[in-house]
Amino acid sequence: MMNKLNLTRAAVSLIFSILPAFTLGIGPIASVLINMYGCRPVAVGGTCIASLGFFLSRWWVNIWFYYVTIGIIGGTATGIAVCGTGVGTFVLSYVMDGIVNKWSWLSYSNALLVEAFIILIGLACGFAMKPLPHEASQQRQLARKARAEAERKKLALLLILQKNSVNSEGNAVNAIVEPMLPVDTDETLSTKKSFFSRIADEIDLKLLKNAAFALFVISSVLAGLGFNVVYNFADDLANDLKVIKDQRTYIVMSMGLSNIFGRVMLGNLRDRIPKNQLHLFIITTIISGIAIIVAPLCGSSIALHISYASTFGFFSGGAVTLQVPVLAAVVGDEKQNVAFGVLSLFGGFAVVIGTPIVGGSTNGTLKLDDGVYTGEILDGRANGRGVLMKWDGHRYEGEFINDMPDGKGILLRLHGSNSTEKIYEGRFLENKFDGQGTFYWSDGSRYQGTWKNNQRHGLGQIVYADGRVRKGQWAYDKLIEELQVSNT
Repeated sequence: MMNKLNLTRAAVSLIFSILPAFTLGIGPIASVLINMYGCRPVAVGGTCIASLGFFLSRWWVNIWFYYVTIGIIGGTATGIAVCGTGVGTFVLSYVMDGIVNKWSWLSYSNALLVEAFIILIGLACGFAMKPLPHEASQQRQLARKARAEAERKKLALLLILQKNSVNSEGNAVNAIVEPMLPVDTDETLSTKKSFFSRIADEIDLKLLKNAAFALFVISSVLAGLGFNVVYNFADDLANDLKVIKDQRTYIVMSMGLSNIFGRVMLGNLRDRIPKNQLHLFIITTIISGIAIIVAPLCGSSIALHISYASTFGFFSGGAVTLQVPVLAAVVGDEKQNVAFGVLSLFGGFAVVIGTPIVGGSTNGTLKLDDGVYTGEILDGRANGRGVLMKWDGHRYEGEFINDMPDGKGILLRLHGSNSTEKIYEGRFLENKFDGQGTFYWSDGSRYQGTWKNNQRHGLGQIVYADGRVRKGQWAYDKLIEELQVSNT
């Protein structure tokens, strides 16, 4: 896709961060739709919309169109219709690799068409859904809610009657209020609420006043920054580390397969040790993070790549399974649904940020105006740490911002292939000496102090080769006040 659209990795990866971001962020809306219309029509409608998004992507090769059709439409519909598992990751990573790479005549645009039809299979699942009968505990809970609402309405009407000085007997009031009693379900309690007011009820930011919940949201946001990065860039990492091309598909497949086992096994373990589920969640999250840290150290060995991928898939799948019960333990069962809506909203923001940042940050080589740069690249430009071999024979090692030395660095003069001479070491600003730094002359003397725009400016001192020291105040490369002279 990057080659076809002639765009940077960051621009393309934004598609695949918008999609899961909308999948998460649409959670509160999906909850409202399910409460209004039921699971079956919502699942069917979401499947159709998701398929339509991928189908439309086939007919116009444009990155902004992809942001809408794949990212927004596909993500929104996926959030409405489904809850993903590792099965799709395991199967589709192999299928789509065959379509795009082995059957190259299909191209990625036709692969989008194939995915659109695969998504339509979800229609069968949607139509197969049917509501389950309420358990006895759920029926009792609904009855309690109905009685509480009836008492609230009864009290409100009584206050109105008293305010209007309407004299009535208690049984008369009861006779008026009795027909207002709700039915067994809680669906009629909020029939007059608008769609948007229901969404507002699902996103209660006041929950963030709960310190434990706020900390849980922060941890989930930090985890969300990197969660999808592993799936999106595992193949790129393997490519950079020279893993054999035909074997790279097994990395993502192993993530999907281990994710299935992680959800089942760690979910079962949680049921056996319910009092320690928070500790179990912390352990699974930490191990998932360690697996990501180890990933760049795997070299060209496919076995090591599959090992880190399987570890990440297993424990991250378990962490996802444990998230809801841990959330219930933090905020309580009554606020669990609303808290999950808030958590999904912030998680969506994290996902949409994380993948493009990593997608735009790579190591590589660039040809700049004053030399050849090798190092960290962000969004197609020299950003981060790197080395610039200048055309004039100088070498800069240090920090870059937007293709220019900016930050802490060192400037060297090359003498042959192995010998270097230090020219300046310190702070740079837009390719100029600026801030604290040390300049070295060829005779062994040096200036230590403050620089501005390649000139000595501020407090500094010259240390001569014979040991003499001259300290003073400089302004635009001129000594304006001599503070100390030492002959030793």
